[in-house]
Amino acid sequence: MHSKYKYKLNNTMLSVKWYIANDSFLNETYFYLIYRYKNMQNQSVDLTKQTIIVAATEQFIDGGFHNLNSEQVAGIAQVPITTVNTYFETKEVLLTACISHFCADLLQLMEVISLDAESVEISLEKIAEVFVDLAFNEKGIALYRLAIAECSGIPELAEQAYASGPKVGLQLLQNYLETVNQLGIFNIKDTKFAADVFFSLLKGERHFQCLLGVQAVPSAEEKQQMVAEVVKFYVQGFLYAVQ
Repeated sequence: MHSKYKYKLNNTMLSVKWYIANDSFLNETYFYLIYRYKNMQNQSVDLTKQTIIVAATEQFIDGGFHNLNSEQVAGIAQVPITTVNTYFETKEVLLTACISHFCADLLQLMEVISLDAESVEISLEKIAEVFVDLAFNEKGIALYRLAIAECSGIPELAEQAYASGPKVGLQLLQNYLETVNQLGIFNIKDTKFAADVFFSLLKGERHFQCLLGVQAVPSAEEKQQMVAEVVKFYVQGFLYAVQ
């Protein structure tokens, strides 16, 4: 580009920047557009990651951990293989992301549960419904089996898999029960133990049977009955008893 045109272009850009900086409306509009652009970029990245995770979940379940093929994942997700490798550097990272994605609904619900709007029993029922759907989902069980099978050979995978979902869920329920204590509704002496008991009751023997493949996952009606019975027992037989 000729030097005089460069000079004019630079002067024009400086003038535009000056007007933006000195006009409040333009200034706010400029930063709003920048914010919207960056937000759209983030949403695009999140959607791409989610598409890869969904594709990888199917591949993990169908072919196992060691047989995962990044090219196949990229093909199913319809993204370049470089995108898969950029977002998920190793199979361990990708499997952890799959587990975390699978737990997302439960974790999001537990983050927004409010004591101001509903009773403890209703809140626990909502948490239990999502947890039971998650714990007894056939794909979730398949991922759980896969993680267990590989953990002995890849210790860091065990830590990542636990930290990405189960540990967070347990901590969120513990926080919720501590809030219950602070409001004087119950006086639970060991909230960590109480949180563990709740999830353990919901899984029960049936979850172990499903993991082994000797029992089918419960039907919708069985899940409803499971939730109702566990929550009632937990509130009346455990929370009141441990005060």
